[in-house]
Amino acid sequence: MTENWEPDWKRVKASLVRAGINPDFANLKFDEFKLYWLGRGDLHPAWTARFIQHLIDQWPRHQRQQELNQALDQKNEQQVKQIQKQCENMEPIEGWSGDLGDF
Repeated sequence: MTENWEPDWKRVKASLVRAGINPDFANLKFDEFKLYWLGRGDLHPAWTARFIQHLIDQWPRHQRQQELNQALDQKNEQQVKQIQKQCENMEPIEGWSGDLGDF
C-alpha cells in the first residue's frame, strides 16, 4: 500500500452494484481501509480486490448499524414528543410570569 494508492473505482462500483451494495459505501470506507493497510505496511498484489472484499464483508455490519441508528432516532423522537406534551400540560407556577428578562 502506498500513500497515493487509489482503487480502480470503476471496478469497485461495478462489483458493488453486482453485490447489491450502494456504491457510495466505498467512499465511506476508503480512508479507513487505506489507513489500516498503510499502518501495517503489507504488500499485496491486488489491493482493489482486497478493498472490494472488505466492502462486501463490512456491508452487513453497516446496514445493522444504520437500522440501529434509525431505531434510536425514532425512539428519541417519541421521547421528545412525550416530554413536550407533558410540558404543555404543566400548570404554571403561581406568581411566575415566565419572563426571564436578561437571564
